[in-house]
Amino acid sequence: MELDLRSGVTWSGNIAVAHHAKHHLYHTAIAYDQLGRLGAFITQRYVAHPERIQWAGKLLGNRGLIFNKAASYHHPALEGKVILNCESPFKAAAARLVGQKRINRGRGDFENTAAEECLRNGWGCHSHVTGSKGLFPKLKKAGLPCLLEMYIGDKALGRRLMLEEGEILGLKFDEDYLYKFGFAKEHTDALAIELELADYIYCASPFVVDTIANRGYPRENIILAPYGITGGAAVTNPTVRQTNEPLRAAFVGTEGIRKGLHYAIRALSRFNGKVEIHVFGLNSFEIPGQDLDLTHVRFHGFIPPPNLPSELSKMHCAIMPSLLEGYTFGVTDCLSQGMPGIVTPNTATWIEDGREGYVVPIRDSEAIANSFEKLLDEELRQSLSVNALKMVREFPWQRYYDATVEPLQKNSSS
Repeated sequence: MELDLRSGVTWSGNIAVAHHAKHHLYHTAIAYDQLGRLGAFITQRYVAHPERIQWAGKLLGNRGLIFNKAASYHHPALEGKVILNCESPFKAAAARLVGQKRINRGRGDFENTAAEECLRNGWGCHSHVTGSKGLFPKLKKAGLPCLLEMYIGDKALGRRLMLEEGEILGLKFDEDYLYKFGFAKEHTDALAIELELADYIYCASPFVVDTIANRGYPRENIILAPYGITGGAAVTNPTVRQTNEPLRAAFVGTEGIRKGLHYAIRALSRFNGKVEIHVFGLNSFEIPGQDLDLTHVRFHGFIPPPNLPSELSKMHCAIMPSLLEGYTFGVTDCLSQGMPGIVTPNTATWIEDGREGYVVPIRDSEAIANSFEKLLDEELRQSLSVNALKMVREFPWQRYYDATVEPLQKNSSS
């Protein structure tokens, strides 16, 4: 099984998956492991059995361990295949307590660790957007494959949209503010380097594919690899809204302005309490100089992932009128509960307008209100809920695994 590189040569070898933060990237490691081509999963998160994590947490008083994500990283197939980048002796010691055996102290820099391991072992690398600008040049010089995971749309587009939003809201978004969203000039410059060097780019939605192709990147080297949707198989009947109940719309996210929460809130003015927005991930939301009526907005703060499905099961629809995403897990969490969604094209979901919900233009509170109006019809909402449950079953993680290894298999003689 050989990989065709953009340089015109073919390459055969193992692939390391390098990612320091995003929890879903351990699924990328599983994809290569299923094919027998995983070099290692290089990360900065603890990857250990949940019981070991809990034991170490009690011993250390939770200090230094990232418990809310550690267990979700664990997978039996990856035992012994994880290389942990540790920037401190304490973290290295804590990692050993939870059974982490392969530890690279390096210089404390994640990209240096990934490059060091790949060059030493002759691995190609599947890494992530704006986290590969220092890694890819070293691999490319050695003739090793560079594979880029785009879990969000073009960051230059995101920067432009956020700067426009600042002007609309009468706010000045400086580089420090844009950095929080990954849209600072540092990020857009990094992406330019990565696009130039990447042999293949993996995009989770057609929206992201289009944003990268519009940059001039060859479509034949873009792989559409949608992430899996978890939880839908367990739900058989969508929640029924009683006649006297308000329509409860779930907004799942930790960012308000980029995800268009203010546009959803403004849409509530039409309904006099017949529609509520329930925000999971934020304790409050305000925009300087903007008068937002929060009377019918409920803030639930951070909900631990294991508890989120039970909270979402009380909701009736999802709302995410985002300016830019790549694949919105908050919306898919709602879809898996049988909730139709109201999204923008830039939310980058697989919702089709009128099938699993409604697709509205960005920055359009009137269109959002019109969609809420439709969902107040319970018979219609139930039909969309059924469609949402059908859709989530079309996105098992195996679909992502198969798409991820597609470039390695197309030259297989078997």
